[in-house]
Amino acid sequence: MAKKLKLQIDSGSAFRIIGLSSTAKSYKMAFLINQALKLNLARSEDFLFYNDSVKQEIQYSLFVQIIPDSNGHICLLQNRHPEGFLIPILRQADYFVLLHENPQEHIIPEYLQKMKKTREILAAFPIDKPAAKNTARILEELEMHLMEHSK
Repeated sequence: MAKKLKLQIDSGSAFRIIGLSSTAKSYKMAFLINQALKLNLARSEDFLFYNDSVKQEIQYSLFVQIIPDSNGHICLLQNRHPEGFLIPILRQADYFVLLHENPQEHIIPEYLQKMKKTREILAAFPIDKPAAKNTARILEELEMHLMEHSK
C-alpha cells in the first residue's frame, strides 16, 4: 500500500501582525502610521479576496513599504470593508499592520507604543496566532499579491 505524505507549510510564521482599531479612512490611517513610525507606506494595488460569507470578491485597501536590503515588506491592510471583514473572527481590528520577513522583533513593542499614542488609533494590539481557519490562505495570497505588484 502506498504511503501518503503531507507537506505542511507554515506561511504565517513569516508575518508578524498588529491589529488596529480606528474609524479613520485607509489613506488617513497610512498617513498617521507613516508619521508615527517614520515609515513610507505607499498605496498599492488593492488586495482582492473572495469572501465566502457574501459570495463575492472584495477589494481591501493595501499600503506597502519595501524594506531595503531584504525581501521584507511592511503593510497596512484593511480588515473592515462595508461588504465584509477579511478575517471576521478579528472584528475588533479595522486594519492590520503586517511585518513580513522583518527580523527585528524588538520593534513590535516600539511600534505598538507609538501607534497607541496616535489620536485616531483607538487600540493597537499584537496578534500572535490568528484563530481564523482561512488566515494561512489569506497570508499566502497576500504574499503572492506582494510579489506580483512589487515589480
